[in-house]
Amino acid sequence: MVLKLSKSPAFQIYPEAFMSDFDVQNMNMEEVGVYTYLLFADWLEGGLPDDLTVVEGWLKHRCTTVDSLKKPWAKFTVIKDGRRFNKRLDQEREKQQLWREKSSEGGKKSADARRERKGGASVVQPKGKGGAHSDSVSVSVSDSDKESKKEKTPQEIVTLFHEICPDLPKVQKITQLRIVHIKARNREYPGFDWRGYFETVAQSKFLMGNGDWRATFDWLINPSNFVKVFEGNYANGRKEETLEEQGRRLSGLR
Repeated sequence: MVLKLSKSPAFQIYPEAFMSDFDVQNMNMEEVGVYTYLLFADWLEGGLPDDLTVVEGWLKHRCTTVDSLKKPWAKFTVIKDGRRFNKRLDQEREKQQLWREKSSEGGKKSADARRERKGGASVVQPKGKGGAHSDSVSVSVSDSDKESKKEKTPQEIVTLFHEICPDLPKVQKITQLRIVHIKARNREYPGFDWRGYFETVAQSKFLMGNGDWRATFDWLINPSNFVKVFEGNYANGRKEETLEEQGRRLSGLR
């Protein structure tokens, strides 16, 4: 197999989400190795061939048996244009592409963003001889707009959590692990609306404790749960959990 570099040479991997995945939990070490190899091949090759015999050919000298391919192969369920993709990795590829497009908008927006990060309003005045009392037009960036785009600190996020979700277990200490998770979410979603996120949580009967379980701050900032919440998976009236998800949660796997 000759690997071709995709536009982006790397993708983020979350050890906690990977290790707690229900399917990965049921793989032996060789199968985990095969799965990891196929994820990397998917990323570099832009998908896998939708032909199991081809992939078996890649691995026949690397595995004790081709049976080690069965469970990993089942994780590549998205089929497009004759190629097979891992669903989560395909989402990451699309997210990176959107980010590249957004970043390339360039020029003026980037300059405005740099001025906002430095603080202070951007003021544009027409050229002329006028002094302090001359007619002028000024355009300012409002404080509320800057505040909405400003990255929240861990302390600010915990404060919002306590304010909006007072019935959920309180955060007693902002640990290093919590800081790591929060910074990771901020990197993934620049300018993320944490207030809106916790308001979504507060509106969910399931997450707020409509039963024997309720969400915790750590559960809410976990990468896999984080996406599910803001995509509306736990909105009232929706199917809240599959039996598999419930089993994983109750067994402490997520």
